[in-house]
Amino acid sequence: MKPKQILGLDLGSCTFKMVLLELQDSTWILRQARLSELPVQAEPNVRVAALKSMLDGIDLAHMSEVVSVVDDPFTCVHRVVTPPMPAGELANAIRWELQRFLAVPPEETAVEYQSLGQTEVDGLKKQKFLAVALPASAIREHLSFLAQAGVRPTQLVPKAAALNIWLKRVQSLKDTGPVALLEVGGSGCEFIVVENGYPVFARKIPGGAAELTHEMTGVLMTEQGQVSLTEAEAETLKRSVGIPQGDTAEIVVKGVSRMQIFSLIRGILERLAVETERSLAFYGESGGQGNVAELLLVGGGAHLRGLAQWLQERLGVRVTTAAPFGGIEVPPGILQGAVSAMSLS
Repeated sequence: MKPKQILGLDLGSCTFKMVLLELQDSTWILRQARLSELPVQAEPNVRVAALKSMLDGIDLAHMSEVVSVVDDPFTCVHRVVTPPMPAGELANAIRWELQRFLAVPPEETAVEYQSLGQTEVDGLKKQKFLAVALPASAIREHLSFLAQAGVRPTQLVPKAAALNIWLKRVQSLKDTGPVALLEVGGSGCEFIVVENGYPVFARKIPGGAAELTHEMTGVLMTEQGQVSLTEAEAETLKRSVGIPQGDTAEIVVKGVSRMQIFSLIRGILERLAVETERSLAFYGESGGQGNVAELLLVGGGAHLRGLAQWLQERLGVRVTTAAPFGGIEVPPGILQGAVSAMSLS
């Protein structure tokens, strides 16, 4: 009998990620992991070609499951409470309850929900659900894009749900308080809070690793005169230096010091810290079940040197960078290139 194989796709605006997992004797084994970095605002034909190239040699027809992450800025994740009612009426009732949180008309959204059991409100028993709403147009566009590369997914998963599935695999969530995740992607960040194994709060944060690189190309004055880094030089420096620490007067490239690099990226870092702090506050105001004591960083940008320490000092909570493949067996030689630098999450 052929082992169960699952292909996972996360197709961001700047980075495509693919993992092939195989289940053997109750153990998940990483068989392949690929990453493709794309230009900012790449043309549709370039994106399709990149996806086809990443899937080269993958036997899609014999996958047990093909799961693709849908990442849309108008995704809504929220807890909903309703009176007891017949199952046939629930979908419309939940969509109605969600409407004040939606950025698109309720009738143009696709809604999925999961029971969280019963609760009591003013002495009356009610049903509690975790609901996720996605714009129907985003789903159609995502399916259309996949079809151009010959991919027919068996399941579409919102970004927040995908991060939650990963968290369950790498960390036990039983009898723990709420845990926050911050995915630092190429074009933006995703903040979610997990309670008792469920993603109960999600918020998009603008900016990302690509913007950080772009800011590092600003003009600086050095002993050699005006200097600016190319995008390639800035990306290399970002990965090797990260958030400058230690001797900030040290010259790192083209007569530019660590302090000058920090001056270019400080604005983005401060904004990230402020928006993350706001996200924690919004979660508390939305009826969270306690204070978040830990923030896990995931995504390619999460591995920026010094980022965890930077956020921890400003947020007052423990911040750690998560191991992308925790809980999965990784045979030798599987992780290569950008993937070996832990760019996947």
